[in-house]
Amino acid sequence: MKKLSVCFVLCSILWTATCSAAQADTIEVESSISAVNVFFQGARITRAVSLNLSTGRHVLLVRGLPLDLDPNLIKVNTPSRLKILAVSHKVRIPSQKSMGTELAILEEKKTTLEDEIEWLKAKKQIFDEEEALLTQNTELKKADGEKHTLGVREAADFYRERLTEIAKLKFDNTMDIRKAQKQIKQINAKVNSLLAGTKVPQTELLLFVEASSIVSEKLDVEYFTKAAGWEPLYDFRFDAVNKPLELVYNANVYQFTGEDWNEVDLSLTEGLPKQKAELPEFDRWYITRKPSPKPKASISNENQTGSGTLKGTLTDAETGEPLPFVNIILQQGNKQVTGSATDFDGNYTIKPIPSGVYDVLVSYVGYNAKKVEGVRISSNKITFTNIELYSGVQLETFEVVEYTVPLIQKDGGSSGGSVSVNGLRRMPGRNLSSYAQIAGGTKSSSYFKLFIDESPSISSPRISYSVDYKYSVPSSGEDRLLTIKTEKVPVAFLYRAIPKVDTDVYLLARITDWGNLQLLSGKSTIYFQGAYSGESTLDAESVKDTLEIALGRDENILLERRLNQDLSKEQSFGSKVKRELHWEIEVRSNKSHPVMLELIDQVPLSDNRNVNVEIIDIGDAKSENDSGKLTWELRLEPNSSQQLDFSYELKYPESALVYN
Repeated sequence: MKKLSVCFVLCSILWTATCSAAQADTIEVESSISAVNVFFQGARITRAVSLNLSTGRHVLLVRGLPLDLDPNLIKVNTPSRLKILAVSHKVRIPSQKSMGTELAILEEKKTTLEDEIEWLKAKKQIFDEEEALLTQNTELKKADGEKHTLGVREAADFYRERLTEIAKLKFDNTMDIRKAQKQIKQINAKVNSLLAGTKVPQTELLLFVEASSIVSEKLDVEYFTKAAGWEPLYDFRFDAVNKPLELVYNANVYQFTGEDWNEVDLSLTEGLPKQKAELPEFDRWYITRKPSPKPKASISNENQTGSGTLKGTLTDAETGEPLPFVNIILQQGNKQVTGSATDFDGNYTIKPIPSGVYDVLVSYVGYNAKKVEGVRISSNKITFTNIELYSGVQLETFEVVEYTVPLIQKDGGSSGGSVSVNGLRRMPGRNLSSYAQIAGGTKSSSYFKLFIDESPSISSPRISYSVDYKYSVPSSGEDRLLTIKTEKVPVAFLYRAIPKVDTDVYLLARITDWGNLQLLSGKSTIYFQGAYSGESTLDAESVKDTLEIALGRDENILLERRLNQDLSKEQSFGSKVKRELHWEIEVRSNKSHPVMLELIDQVPLSDNRNVNVEIIDIGDAKSENDSGKLTWELRLEPNSSQQLDFSYELKYPESALVYN
């Protein structure tokens, strides 16, 4: 079955022949990122390309695209007078020609300073030799061997003055050498800042176009990269119980595409993009065979393997100072995968990285290069690699070291195990006959399996947020927090307590019809009356109609739960014991206004036919028979108290062991 899709692969195959026939000149065009749609994993980037073309055929060269660009997901939107004939791409390391003049000037200054240091060292050697000559000839004598007193005094004055001069010259010489070395270090820092990230390979896009007339407009190139993502965060801010909730929608956005997103139109969408325009197919369905799992939304099979993060700090091995603008290259085999540079504090973050084993190459002007081999990146985990560099002459070859796993992993580890046949037998919902072959047994000839698909298929629109202002995200891999929007939401406040578990009373905010808020599962931070109250996780997949948010404890409502010893009694008859338990719960409110309190307790359940539980009295409580839950809804007046009573009866064999 033929797929109705744009086949850029075929265009790439025909690229050479088409361009040769057209004999079109390659024009390097200017482009900039205008809009970005970020998904949980990946981003669809729109790049605006400026055109100034004459009539005829042209080859347009677009530079600076991400290394992991998927050529099958490129989309080009052209003006009506421009026709796309073919699309091709290639990977190359960015050229340093644009900064060649500045680098040459810095290198010339560095060479001059290095020559000056050599001359200063030579002068220092001359001073040392003169000082040694003077100290070896410190006596003046007459011909008969007697010392001249006057001559000794004059000689002493001479030696003192000259040695002092030499000491001053040597000190100045040392200071000049240090000054020159400091200037060289500053030049190296400037060179490193210029070269930071220049070794990261990028994709170049070649567009073979035909203009029917003069074109002085822009075309848009859309492409997808996995080197970006975002996660939702929420702030729940409550000023008072009589005011609405201020719900702040936030997002942590990161990207590692190799180019900063400067002042772009940003939108955030849940999930992964649905890019391919291919109609799904299905195979024959045999009800006796286990069906294949439904494919997850993804861009390519690489997403199924998962991805991880590489983090660390680069420091000077001698001083411990962080090193900014250090070039870091991630390599797998002989293939360069991606790269980055450290920030001002020497920190770096690279994500997402497909799980696997990599080599980390580090180079820095003024320091010996280093290569860390065998760095393992695990799915959904952070690998920490701190690297120390020694100052010296930068060598052509890398100092090679093996990666060692830290004794304590900051993000924890993984665990696994095996299950025996007896273990399988104890698993709930398992039929041991289906594991007969595992135990080495044989199945009955009448045994067979049926796989009936009863899972629903539901289509729902995906939530997408548009940021109302231009936003910038650097290509550093670090999370950038942005505020999407703020909404005022009416809430109802309720106090809740479970004194059997905790005698503290908690204040809850309840939001009804919260499905209209377009919330996604994510972390949330709670602020009550201007103070930080804690963090929690918002489950947007919950089917409950009311969203409850715990705001913290209220110490102005006091509880006491106790057993009434006078009413509780125990008696025996035959081999049975009947025991009554009468509980009292006293609630006192010291607040200055009425509050609603939901009080929860429970009656025990029995899963043994020899043990019976019967309710004696639960007052006004609502009872749930399947769980034993008791719920009272109370209105507490200011500075008042209430008492609740409930009781139940236990019947059990006299031989039972009773624990309190």
